[in-house]
Amino acid sequence: LHPLDTLTARLQYDAHRIKKASPIANDARFIVKILTNEPASLYSGVGIALAGAVPQALVYMPTYTLCRSAGLPNQLASVVTGAASSCVRVPATLIKARVQLKLSASASAAWSSATKLRGWRGLYDGWSATVALAVAYALVQFSALEFFVSAALAITGAAELPAGWDALVGLCTGAATAVATEPLDVVRLRLMANRAFGYRNVLDGLERVRVEEGLAGLFRGVLPRLLQKGLGSALWYFVFVRVRAALV
Repeated sequence: LHPLDTLTARLQYDAHRIKKASPIANDARFIVKILTNEPASLYSGVGIALAGAVPQALVYMPTYTLCRSAGLPNQLASVVTGAASSCVRVPATLIKARVQLKLSASASAAWSSATKLRGWRGLYDGWSATVALAVAYALVQFSALEFFVSAALAITGAAELPAGWDALVGLCTGAATAVATEPLDVVRLRLMANRAFGYRNVLDGLERVRVEEGLAGLFRGVLPRLLQKGLGSALWYFVFVRVRAALV
């Protein structure tokens, strides 16, 4: 799914299209251009993405499961999960994004560029936006997950999700969450990649995008992200349910 992530990042960041009248049509042309001229570049940053997936996975679902087991309500457990995961997510995501966007030639170059002026703090550019996105994503995701699980159980009449339904629940959850959090992801990516856009913070970024690019600008790259999060969540929840059942 990494090529979809790269397409999303490039569509969200591509500055020269900002004030054009039809962002959806421009997005489609941009996707065709990349697929035609440089398909191999869609795997830029895949190494750091793989390396960053491990610590992220070790924090994300275990934190949520622990919070729910401790009796915390879904909303609070989601907030804690989003905040905790963002602490380990930001450096790897920042380096990956700069390689994907060709702002750095390699992961090591991206690391050097990020730390050159501000040391380790440079690895946390866009941290506040990432926290906002992570918390919002977790809130929407786990609320949607509980809703779709309940709906699936009601439809099937089973006590547990039948085989295949867990993947369908994950797909619906990922798709709904991707659309709901796309505006935050656009601003987060631009804050994290570099300071070229001049956004002061998340709220300023959201307002600037709305004014300069219109509401459609807040949803740049939503199609590949919708596919990525939908398919990724289908795999995520299917594997999570199956592995947890095998270990209990």
